[in-house]
Amino acid sequence: ASIAKPLTAICVLQLAEQGKIDLDQPISQYCPEFPEGTNPPTVRQLLCHQGGVRHYKNSLEPNGTRYFATLKDSLQLFIKDRLRAPPGTRFIYTTFGYSLLGRAVETVSGQPFDVYLQAHVFDRANMKSAGLDNTYQIIPHRTRGYAVLGEQQYQQLPAVVRDRLKPGDIVNCRLHDTSMKIPGGGLICAASDLVHLGNAMLEDKLIKRTTRDEAWTAQSTLDGKPTTYGLGWVVSGADPSPRISHSGGQAGTSTYLMVLPEQQATIAIMTNLQGAPCTRLAKTLQNLIATTPPSQ
Repeated sequence: ASIAKPLTAICVLQLAEQGKIDLDQPISQYCPEFPEGTNPPTVRQLLCHQGGVRHYKNSLEPNGTRYFATLKDSLQLFIKDRLRAPPGTRFIYTTFGYSLLGRAVETVSGQPFDVYLQAHVFDRANMKSAGLDNTYQIIPHRTRGYAVLGEQQYQQLPAVVRDRLKPGDIVNCRLHDTSMKIPGGGLICAASDLVHLGNAMLEDKLIKRTTRDEAWTAQSTLDGKPTTYGLGWVVSGADPSPRISHSGGQAGTSTYLMVLPEQQATIAIMTNLQGAPCTRLAKTLQNLIATTPPSQ
């Protein structure tokens, strides 16, 4: 799910290190599909969710079943919609803002987003099971997603189905084709590969240390109001120790990735149950790691 966002941010920052992307230039410079005559956000503003690009407009949109063959095609879902706020003025979490960033990676690198991601992130971080959650592809060991049946959803079921279920039961999640949200979601891997990702960040295998420090620094809006989001990562200085993290949630999926720089540790939790408390469990593990002497 949304742990794809840190991965996309890594791709953008790699290209910035090479001088191919300027974080403070408008996204329209790298994404030609962005409408002309508007006030485009910068690459940096999109990375930290201050670009004004909308998130999902209703509950049906993040559960769509339409297949998009290319990232460019998926932009049509939102590209003509007005910005929700002038760039830099508000923190507005958005998956579609990361679609623009992924498209920038494609135009600058000359490669499809998934091809660039495989070569420059998955391979370098030793993420052997990572890839696109392609609806049509047979992927060994891909798990089925589940959800807890809510009261409202239960009431909408046909009577013949309601007779066999009750609110609170575990049911199959809604069908969802995640090609509409790459590169803000729609990826697949094992939990162990998320640990490889966190460790690769700690060991500077993906971006330079100075770039990583910038990505792991919380950004502020133009009027100086601080946020808790860096460049692709959530940044928290809360006790017992600083943590860098990102959560993810979509149909049949809950995930959480936490990197603890002081402990040089990574925690990754993935479950095929929608709405599972991964964040709470990860923070419990963080407390154990932070209070356990190194010798243990």
